[in-house]
Amino acid sequence: MLTIIQFVGIFCICCLGAMYRAALDPSAPFGPSLLGHFLGVGLCEEVIKSLPVLWRLYRPDPCGWREACVWGMASGAGFGVSEAIFYATNYYNGLEAAPIYVIRFLSLPAFHLMLSGAAGILLQRNQHHLEGEKDYFDWGLTYVAIISVPMLLHGLFNTLGKKGFEKTQVILWAVSFLWLAYLIRSSRKRESGLIEAANSGPMMIRTAQGTRIVHR
Repeated sequence: MLTIIQFVGIFCICCLGAMYRAALDPSAPFGPSLLGHFLGVGLCEEVIKSLPVLWRLYRPDPCGWREACVWGMASGAGFGVSEAIFYATNYYNGLEAAPIYVIRFLSLPAFHLMLSGAAGILLQRNQHHLEGEKDYFDWGLTYVAIISVPMLLHGLFNTLGKKGFEKTQVILWAVSFLWLAYLIRSSRKRESGLIEAANSGPMMIRTAQGTRIVHR
């Protein structure tokens, strides 16, 4: 799906094609490169990676934030490994030293995993914004807005690597990990709050004198 979108977008959709050219052009300055990676590479890849989560959220049975996060992580890990195999097959084998394989098959799949897990939590938390009657354009903009932070982190990470800021990339990797940890922690707190609110609310009990409403 990503290959089709990239091929059609680069040659048939002028804006997406311009974003990819800015992202891939080695001579492009930092600003245009970041914009290209954000609205080109980041947009396409994060949308594709989050589609399994979106499919799960639209199933009849409810989906909690943990399940959405795991679905996102699985999709991100699979995408990262697939991307690593593609790059190793086409660019690295017999040409690069061993460290590039560590980066491609460990740190980058982990980065994709974190971004997709975070996107899963964000989609589950904001799924009500995707419900109701909306036209396709409005729905698509809402969808992209929900996953805009993973898109931005993705674009910034790629741009830093393109411009040779490897140490800053490591810092951004750590920031992404902390952000995912924050989302998990806040989701647990929200869940605990909902449980406490449900347990502290009124309840109906049956007594010998009839049904009574009891406030706990």
